Amino acid sequence: MKIFQSGDLSCIRNLSKIGGKGEGLCSIMRAGYTIPKTFFVILSDYDEYLISNHKTDKQLFESIISKIRYYIACIGSSHIILRSSASNEDGKTCSYAGQYRSFIIPANALDVSTNSHALLQEMLCRPLSLEYQEYCSGRNIMQYPDCFTILIQPYILSKWSGVMFTSDPILHNANVIIELVKGNNEEITSGACIPALVQINTYNKKIINYNPGQTDIVMNDNM
Repeated sequence: MKIFQSGDLSCIRNLSKIGGKGEGLCSIMRAGYTIPKTFFVILSDYDEYLISNHKTDKQLFESIISKIRYYIACIGSSHIILRSSASNEDGKTCSYAGQYRSFIIPANALDVSTNSHALLQEMLCRPLSLEYQEYCSGRNIMQYPDCFTILIQPYILSKWSGVMFTSDPILHNANVIIELVKGNNEEITSGACIPALVQINTYNKKIINYNPGQTDIVMNDNM
């Protein structure tokens, strides 16, 4: 495994190794939308690392962590989120939802090498977990991606957060589906609560269905 490329996500041109999540973020930016400042570190030959001994290469890990520390300083936020963007993740046929790990950390958390090495090892070795392997075998899909990207972003404390589908993924119609909670979205992504669900008619922008789930969110057409 080696560092293939790193830098500011807004400047990347070749998306072939950035992974599904990174490619999605680039598509959003190129469509004219704003995303939080994002940096990336692409690791190639990732599958070989997993298939072989997947032991900590101290020199390589220090190089990766050094880049992440530099990008954290560029961002200047008190807390950072490190996100995965594997080459088999968030694709057109399979999402690998919940199979990779993101880490929310204080900006100075990687100052201690022992902590940073352990965190990086946990992030990179996720495909070796039983849960991940069962997910792949149950769907007969690729187990080990050839590239793995670490995305570095500021962690934003939000009033509302959630997930939006621009078309209904179950009924396959054009209605927009939004799942949301108050505050940050860890409760959604971890499955800790049933979020509020909003269904919006794409054409007239009216709410046509609403279920509060386990939240106390009150929804109306003016929100």
